[in-house]
Amino acid sequence: MKKIFYHFIIFFSIINQPLFAQWSELGGLNGLAANSYITSIFADSAGNIYAAGDFMNSSGNRYVSKYGGTSWSELGGLNSLSANESISSICSDTFGNIYAAGNFYNSSNNPYVSKYNGSSWSELGGLNSLGWTYGFSS
Repeated sequence: MKKIFYHFIIFFSIINQPLFAQWSELGGLNGLAANSYITSIFADSAGNIYAAGDFMNSSGNRYVSKYGGTSWSELGGLNSLSANESISSICSDTFGNIYAAGNFYNSSNNPYVSKYNGSSWSELGGLNSLGWTYGFSS
């Protein structure tokens, strides 16, 4: 009987161990404070994590958020990107520039790709360089 009880204790202690690592929220509970969905996330070569989507800052603008190891912050500072619609994709190049694209548009109502060079966001190629418009033309 002791032997059966001993095997039961060992078996029970083994099956109660987690088989996989536990998930935790990066930056602590509600660290990102995303108030809507996240559509894109990536890590750069320095280990920083970036997230973007349809979540908005206090001014109602969408933005790219950066996690540098301890907390999340708006990349470039408050309203530096000021995307007026959702961001669907973010990535970086070998020089460390960050790119964002999505459903946001410029003052001429054209969608664009935005580039962050480490200090500020700019429309890739300059204002209206893509010249895209919504809808169809005949």
